Amino acid sequence: MARERTTKELAERIDLNYFKRPHPLRVRLRQTIIASALLAALWLMVETTRGRQQAYLPGPVSLSHKMFEGDCQQCHAPNQQGIYWRRVSDQACLRCHDAPAHHATQTFTPGCASCHVEHQGDVVLTRMSDRHCTQCHASLKTTGASSHATACLAVGHTIEPAVSDFSRRHPEFAVLRARVPDPARIKLNHQVHLKPDLKHLDKLKDRSHVIIRDGRATLACSYCHQPDSQRAYMQPINYEKHCMECHRLEFSARLPGVVVPHEKVEVVIEHAQDRLSQYVIEHPEVINQRQIELIRRLPGQSRYEQLPTTPRAWVDREMEDVKKLLFRKTCVECHELEMKEQALPAVRPPNIPVRWMVHSAFSHQAHRALSCVACHTQTPSSQKTSDVLMPGIESCRQCHSPAGGADFRCAQCHTYHDKSKERSLEGAATIEQLRR
Repeated sequence: MARERTTKELAERIDLNYFKRPHPLRVRLRQTIIASALLAALWLMVETTRGRQQAYLPGPVSLSHKMFEGDCQQCHAPNQQGIYWRRVSDQACLRCHDAPAHHATQTFTPGCASCHVEHQGDVVLTRMSDRHCTQCHASLKTTGASSHATACLAVGHTIEPAVSDFSRRHPEFAVLRARVPDPARIKLNHQVHLKPDLKHLDKLKDRSHVIIRDGRATLACSYCHQPDSQRAYMQPINYEKHCMECHRLEFSARLPGVVVPHEKVEVVIEHAQDRLSQYVIEHPEVINQRQIELIRRLPGQSRYEQLPTTPRAWVDREMEDVKKLLFRKTCVECHELEMKEQALPAVRPPNIPVRWMVHSAFSHQAHRALSCVACHTQTPSSQKTSDVLMPGIESCRQCHSPAGGADFRCAQCHTYHDKSKERSLEGAATIEQLRR
């Protein structure tokens, strides 16, 4: 019959102090470790003595700092020889990068190197993780009232106190959340401008902005909305560039094709008077023609008192019709006029916004694969200037989300440093000072 032994009896056979007794392998391993540590320390001492710093490099620097890869003290201890193992101070970064404060009311300002982590290889140091933003903005506290940009159209709104993720915890854009109407004081009907077979399309010099759909010509959005030099935002609407080909400011049937400049009312009237004065000098017979026209048009005996008999009187009589045409039909087609008695009307400023979302950065260039109406979906049906045609946050989330595949980090739309407060381009360093 087999002998039965308990677990305790089996455990008593194990030598628990085996590691205390010398063994050739353990002795050799210990000697190797000590020798390696001593050799590494000796190597560091030799490198330090010879002034070499590469031994302390924890990893390759970013592409923008490659020129300093072999000169640690440029960042770690500028103007202090041999202290290249110190942490990088903000003053070291500010030698080259002038980075103004994020916000005047912020309670916490992280160090440059805490966000822009170096020695990670060929990375872009400005590519920030959301955790650098949400450490404050997930539960925002400030030293005073949360102000906003003076150019913001949503007047009175404050900085959101709890934003942690664009795809889930981010409010609707302020201009849409506050239901701000378009402040432009100009008359514009997008639906009319985007309808097929629009009048004058066949006369456009640049046909690249005419789209043929189902055999019918339609004006493209890009005819009026053209990107700036950086292809990020749209240039302001300009009459000469975007409107004049279709909306010509002709002022008199006697001068077909002749237009007044798109200027102040006083300049317009002066220009019209000059052209008519020149015309009546070249065609004196029009005075008699005008007399006949007025006799036929005006009833009663008073008509003879209004007949022009001199070039000056003819111009004054013509200007009455010019003013009626301009101020009651032509100008008011687009502009709001403030009519005045015994004086020229005043044109209210168009006040067309150049930037709608001033708290964020955007690039139309990055979205050039999309049609305009893919994001600005309400534009083809908009009939009023007051319609706000900016896309909402849900439109952006279709792509900028984990499911959409496009980047949705905070830094994609928001910047930390106030670039408007950067110093001028003229620095103090020479090439030799940066390279040494």
